[in-house]
Formats: sequence, C-alpha cells, structure tokens
Amino acid sequence: MKKLLILLMISVLFVSGCDITITGDTVRELCGDNICQVGESCSCSDCSENEVCREKEDKDCDDLNVCTLDKYNENFDKCEYEAIVPCCGDNICEKSESCNLEIHETSCSEDCKLKCPTFIEVSEVICGENCRKVNGKFLVDDESYIEIELYNKGEEGSKVITGKFDCESEFRSIRIDYDSIFGVKFDDHFDNVQEKIRSLAEKSKNRYRLNFDLSEIEKDFEADCVVILDSSVFTETRSFKVLFKS
Repeated sequence: MKKLLILLMISVLFVSGCDITITGDTVRELCGDNICQVGESCSCSDCSENEVCREKEDKDCDDLNVCTLDKYNENFDKCEYEAIVPCCGDNICEKSESCNLEIHETSCSEDCKLKCPTFIEVSEVICGENCRKVNGKFLVDDESYIEIELYNKGEEGSKVITGKFDCESEFRSIRIDYDSIFGVKFDDHFDNVQEKIRSLAEKSKNRYRLNFDLSEIEKDFEADCVVILDSSVFTETRSFKVLFKS
C-alpha cells in the first residue's frame, strides 16, 4: 500500500510539473511556476510575497557599528557581521588612515589624532599692476609690485615666517625699506602689512609683496633682485630681473 502511494505521488508530479522533495531527492526544479511550495526558499521569486519571507527581508541587522558589514543569512535565519578593515571609527589608527603626504590631510582624524605637519607651498613670482613680463624680465613703468603667494597645505599652523629682499643695479644695492636706486624706492611686506608672519594657519594663504615707487625715477635701469622667504620648516628663494622705465 505504501509503495502504491509513493508511485501515485510521483505520477501526479510528473503530470503537473510540480516540484517537491521526497526522502531527500529533488524531483524537479519548481522555482518559476508562481507557486510557493515546500522546498522553495525565500530566494525564489515564487515566495517573495510569502509572509514569512517578508518578515525575513524586513529583519533589522543593523548593529550600529560603522566598522561591520551587516547582513541577514536566510538559510540559518540569523544576522551576520563581517568586520571592515581598515575602518574609520574603530579607534585604531591604521597606516592608510594617517597623514596622506600627497594631499597633506589625515584620512581618518577620528582614529588618528596626529595631524599632517606644516607644509608651505611657495608660488613663483607674480607681476602686479603696471608690470608685464618681457623676454624673461619684469618691465615696470609706473608704481607697481611683484607678489609671491604662500599656502600652508598642512593641518598644523606654521612657525614665524620672514621675508627679505636684495636688489642691485650698477654697483648699488638695497635691502632696507624705502631705500632707493636711481630714485626708485623699494619696500616689502606680507598681507597683514607686517615684515613677518607670526604663524600661517592650516589650509590658509598669505602673500609677500615687494613694492616699487617710481614717482622720482631718474633714468631707465635694470635691477637684479632676490627674495628670501624663511621659516624653521622651509627656506625658499626667488630670483628675478626688473627693468624700470621712466
């Protein structure tokens, strides 16, 4: 009688195309017939609207830990957590989270308390008003200036930065503000109209400027100038020629 019942069930399955597992042997694949039957998991589209499957989909596995990948394992009906390494927020300062010396920024300041050190980027010489560059020289024919920009790319403020100049022409040399060569007066300062910067804050800029006053110029002449910007962490020199026209 029992053998007859089993044979009858197999015959029905063969005709209807239904899928079921009998004594551990799968007769046919059922997923795709729009009927959620015994043996089909929640991963099958036939069972996506099943109440039990919806409950599993809605199961909240969030452990509120940003350093774990949270997921629900439907086969074992439980939450699983995979550690994310490296992870910003685990109170461990991994090498990849510390100071990035290419962009001068700490990748994860939350874990790595040490900030990127001071790094001053100094521009080339920029020509101001009434000034233009001709054949590698700065030609100045009225009150004007040259300018050099300083940018602290680091995350820590700098120490004191000083600036000084030295201009020479026909055996005449000046290094002091408002001294002159052939009637042209020179003076220098930073943005804050001071001779030095006490500190250049992180991610901030300042400008060094060397001014030329031609109101009493006596004749056309050329001057060789050097600007030195100096600090405990860097020394930068910029050399250039200026042609003064009366």
